[in-house]
Amino acid sequence: MSHRAHAITALAACAVSLVATASNAGTITYDFSSVPQGTTATPTTINGATFSSPSDPGAFTFGPNGGLYSTLGPNVLSSAGVPATLDIAFSTPQTGLSFDFATGDFFANNGSDSLPLTTNTGFHETVGAANPPGSGDFYPQGVVNLTGTATFTSV
Repeated sequence: MSHRAHAITALAACAVSLVATASNAGTITYDFSSVPQGTTATPTTINGATFSSPSDPGAFTFGPNGGLYSTLGPNVLSSAGVPATLDIAFSTPQTGLSFDFATGDFFANNGSDSLPLTTNTGFHETVGAANPPGSGDFYPQGVVNLTGTATFTSV
């Protein structure tokens, strides 16, 4: 694989770090370093959030950032480099969700790849990403903030 096609998580490739706001528990941060690095088996549950994919087994891998993304934490959840859907189910209703992500620019659209999001309550939003100026990143990065939507249990 070339450096531009390095596998990352939710679209064709996209890395994710995640923070959710439960309706009764305050803010919850999901630390992907708590999962053995290289784990490809999903579903995997962390702090009451279950990460799975209809493309399993092996659609997503927990692993180190490796310095690929300037805006993401040291550990990410990444796709195997092919289009895949990531489902996140929460054990308690959520009033908000925020996560950093990056997409692989596999279609050479210069950062115009997008990430569609849908909650179980029907809220839908498509977000894009861009390379941070001066970062030297190969992968477009962005932030999602779902707030002001109906309380949801999955995205």
